[in-house]
Amino acid sequence: MNFLKQAQQEFKVAPKKLLFNTKYISNNVLLLKSQVLLYKSKFFPDKEIERYAREFDKLTGYDLCSQLRIRVIEQDKRYRDMKQQLSQIKERYENEVERRSDNQKELQELLQRKGSWSDTEIIRFAELHREEMKCDTNVKEAKKNLKYMEQVVDEAHQHLMNVMRERYHEEQLWSDKIRRASTYGTLTVMIAQALLFLISILIIEPRRRQYLKKEIVESFNKQLAEMGSIIDEKQNENALQLLGIKENLLQFQDAINKEKLVYDNKSINLENKNLDVHERGSWNLGTAKGMMIGLSVGALLSLLFGNR
Repeated sequence: MNFLKQAQQEFKVAPKKLLFNTKYISNNVLLLKSQVLLYKSKFFPDKEIERYAREFDKLTGYDLCSQLRIRVIEQDKRYRDMKQQLSQIKERYENEVERRSDNQKELQELLQRKGSWSDTEIIRFAELHREEMKCDTNVKEAKKNLKYMEQVVDEAHQHLMNVMRERYHEEQLWSDKIRRASTYGTLTVMIAQALLFLISILIIEPRRRQYLKKEIVESFNKQLAEMGSIIDEKQNENALQLLGIKENLLQFQDAINKEKLVYDNKSINLENKNLDVHERGSWNLGTAKGMMIGLSVGALLSLLFGNR
């Protein structure tokens, strides 16, 4: 109830609703456990597991050890039963011996008073004599049974020791067999790992390197082809620009040869010696040739370093 009150305070729900939720959760847990057991019994039945275990024991030779273990258990049970019977027979023998000794004591007492016997004492002497004879017979029989049971118990104990020794021997042989199998299995795994390592080093790694080299070469050639196409396009553009510049230079050279230059959409006659120096500067044939050389050099530099 304290748990319900604490849960009510924490989750702020009614006690009945909380109790219903706990019952629902517990029912779901039980249902889940039953489903797990059902699937386990369906996919891993006990009979199949026992059958596979028996087949595995037969394959490894452990079935003989199991049979010897069952024989040891049975022989141990038989030995305990025989020992219990021996204790009972021994107790019976001791009782018979004690009874005979009591009869003998009573007979000795009666014989000491032989001259004053009464009728009842005479009858008691006869009864004690008969009981003594009977006790002797019982003691002899009990002693015989005791010796026989002692021999049987010794034989059962010896047989138990033999079965245990045989079981120990078979288990040692089985453990040696399993140890050899595990050793051979370990060596097999080590050899397989060494072979896989050699195969990976001698066969797989060279092929992988060749494949990577092929991919890298193909990618490099593809990039070179793309760069070549881009360079060709740039060269074509530059060729067109050079052709335009060449035409402009030819026109400029023709203008110089004709000693007439167009500057800022105005024609300048180079033969005129009276040009206004303050407005346009002094123009002569050397200046025009210098301008042509500077334009050509600037165009070449722009073509060479402008695309970088």
